[in-house]
Amino acid sequence: VLISSVSVYPDLSKKGLTETDEVGTIDDPTTEVMSNTSYGPLKVLCENAAEKAMPGRVTNLRPGLIVGPEDPTDRFSYWPLRVRAGGEVLVPGEITDPVQWIDARDLGEFAIHCIEQKIVGLFNCCGPTSPADIAELVYGCKAVSGGDAEFTWVPASFCAEQGLSPWGHLPVWAPGEGEVAGINTVDCSKAIAAGMRSRSLADTVRDLYAWWDAQPDERRARVRAGMPREQETKSLAAWHESQKAAEGPEPPDREAGN
Repeated sequence: VLISSVSVYPDLSKKGLTETDEVGTIDDPTTEVMSNTSYGPLKVLCENAAEKAMPGRVTNLRPGLIVGPEDPTDRFSYWPLRVRAGGEVLVPGEITDPVQWIDARDLGEFAIHCIEQKIVGLFNCCGPTSPADIAELVYGCKAVSGGDAEFTWVPASFCAEQGLSPWGHLPVWAPGEGEVAGINTVDCSKAIAAGMRSRSLADTVRDLYAWWDAQPDERRARVRAGMPREQETKSLAAWHESQKAAEGPEPPDREAGN
């Protein structure tokens, strides 16, 4: 079993990517420089090397965002932690923008399942098995945290104007259209048919909170992904200001005029 990545697909603008879609190539297969352009093709070379060593006996799992307790990147964790902190939360795009993630434990269980059942081949493993959107993610986090977060939805175009990048300042999420629109619509039906399962968002978030709260103070001092609160506050203020400007000036008070 090889844990590969959906980064093998060079065209992440395409929605509904399947295991048969084109994968990336690299001019210098000996490079040890890891970058956005080399990572995916190097994963492809790993897949090829495994298949060459064990023809017909390899299971290549291609996950997207792997999440849950012990995640060192905080890319998914940003949302549960930010929502639990409460207050006004900037949420990007449309409420129906799709998002994908897989709990590390679910990925591990599927890998073991494939070994035990001698299942081989290529499998996209992005999860969850029931399609989710960004609204489900943030409201689900709020339900588990029991906090007082209030969500302000800011269009993707305005986020771009503010320099807020998908999967950077705004992890997990990507706009519904554009260069990375397909990153959260990867087709995982083959893995689901082979037995991949996903636990509920509530279980993942609840366990993430328990793990996070047990970490040392220095680990919890700064979330490693997403945008700093100052930047969020600044962008929210700019959004509200733009809305006021769009509404135009207040109508005159007729009684005061009289």
